[in-house]
Amino acid sequence: MLKSEIGRITMKQTTINKVERIFDNPFQAVDKVTYTREGISNQWLKTKSHNTVHILVKNIDTNELLLVKQTRIPVLVEQPETHGVTYEATAGIIDCFEDFSDYPQQQATLVAREEIREELGYEVHLEELVVLPKYIGSAGGSGSTCYPFYCEVTNDQFVGQHLGEDEDIEVFSIQPHKLQAFLKNTTNIDATTRYLLYWYLVTLK
Repeated sequence: MLKSEIGRITMKQTTINKVERIFDNPFQAVDKVTYTREGISNQWLKTKSHNTVHILVKNIDTNELLLVKQTRIPVLVEQPETHGVTYEATAGIIDCFEDFSDYPQQQATLVAREEIREELGYEVHLEELVVLPKYIGSAGGSGSTCYPFYCEVTNDQFVGQHLGEDEDIEVFSIQPHKLQAFLKNTTNIDATTRYLLYWYLVTLK
């Protein structure tokens, strides 16, 4: 196909006929979606999950980027050689501050502040959170929205972690000059964290 022809492609019209819930729990659900594309009926299994926030945090006093290290059960099942351990930016699902549900970016910002407090132990103000462009987290799975942020903190803002009883999270710090080697050699890292770290390298370093 010639490059000049790319813009001429017309997507086939797709119509959703029915969405049927076939599995449900507090964290995730599965819908069977029946749709029609140019007169042909088909089905797709779609997961239903919460939108999420992801925050890259830098302590400007120590000149360190702060990630979290934790054990993820799905990773332990699929990649046992990693022992399930992952390195991630601070993150969480958007399942609170329902009064702001009509204002999703504001709701996400409130949740992001809480996640920084819980996982890293820093108290931040809303205006200290830099909003980055949102994106689709799983186009073929849930279609959920990810809200990424960047935030800088100081030692004076540390008040201590506030983890839930079922959470086992360690803070992992890395200096910016070691970031490229970390990204090159570390495979047990999720896509959003990799995106945020590359964003930092390109934008701020």
